[in-house]
This record gives sequence, structure tokens and C-alpha cells, in this order.
Amino acid sequence: MREILAKMKETYKDIYSKQFEQMFVHYFDDSKYIDVFCRQYYSMLKNVESIDALLKIQNYEDAFTIFRKYIETFILSYTVLKHPNISGRFLIHDKYLTLKSQGEMSYEDRQFYKGKPDGFLQYGFIEEYVDTTAEDFRYSIRTIAEASDIVSYYDWYRVSNNFVHNNTTNLNVEAKDAYSKIKEMILESSDKMIDFLKDIIKKMSVGIL
Repeated sequence: MREILAKMKETYKDIYSKQFEQMFVHYFDDSKYIDVFCRQYYSMLKNVESIDALLKIQNYEDAFTIFRKYIETFILSYTVLKHPNISGRFLIHDKYLTLKSQGEMSYEDRQFYKGKPDGFLQYGFIEEYVDTTAEDFRYSIRTIAEASDIVSYYDWYRVSNNFVHNNTTNLNVEAKDAYSKIKEMILESSDKMIDFLKDIIKKMSVGIL
């Protein structure tokens, strides 16, 4: 896990720089998302540090619980990276979610999601990339994963739910298997994010983006 953390810290140093900001200022349709992306990546980094500490004391239930938060942040940030034209809408949804969590939504604010499918307030920024006409459609983190072709990562999120809720009394986890699996999932997702960032930068450098 040490190598993964070292790589993530180096990446965070790169993205939290003036050079990164200048490079991505025109990539997203709202440049204010750059700061949000940096904070999302930092959150993922801190999640991995916490997971590492929990694995060392063999607290696998809590390690998977935090992994669920990590992989949700990965799915959200990766999707906005893949569809940079939704960054502005992501920020709008984030604003309303903040107001709701603080109990500060006005009647006018609530009109934003009135009549929309369930989950719109949380994930409706992806609206143009999903088919909302399906029967019983609702927005979810799976919807986000599908829109960016990373459903396999949602499957990890779903498995982690078993550890979040209090239904794991009889769920036995082999120490060696738990450690290797969670390390494998973090390595794969972290590398995917880093490789995707490098690909964007490469395309920018040759004028494709």
C-alpha cells in the first residue's frame, strides 16, 4: 500500500499546482470544478491512508466501509473528467445538496428538482447521458458508473455496502484475502484515474483537446 500512497501523493502534488490549473482551465465547462476535483482527489488520498491504517489492525469491516466512500468519489470525479461539459451542472447540484444538508433550501430552490426522477438532486448532472424514459427510472451511483463505462467499479461499491450496514455479524473475511482484494481494487482504480489524466494531458499537448 505504501507504493500506492506514494503515487497518489505525487499525483495530488501535480494536480494541486498552478500548471495544472492553467492547463485544465478550458477543459471543463466551468473552471471552478478544478478546485472541486483537487478536493475530491485529496479525499480519496485520505481515504486510502485510513484504509491502510485499518488494514494494519485487521479492522476489515471499517476498511471496506471507507473504501465505499473512496470508490463513490472515484466514480463521481472520473465521470466529470470523462464528460467535462457537465462540470458546471455538477457544481449546481453540489450547491443544492449543500443547501439541503444544511436545511437551508427555499421553496424556489426545491423547484430545481420538482417532478424529476428520484435521485435527481444527487446525480441529475448526468441527465444528458442516460435514458430517463425507462420504467421506474431513478438516478443512482450506478447511473453515474454506467454513463462513464465503469460499471465494474460500481460492483465494488455494491459489495462494500455489506460492510457499511449492520448485517455483517456472520460475514467471515479471511485476513489475507481481504487485504489483497482491497489493495488490488485501490491500485486498479487509482491507476485508472492517473492514466486517464495523463491521456487528457497528452491529447492537450498535441492539440486534440
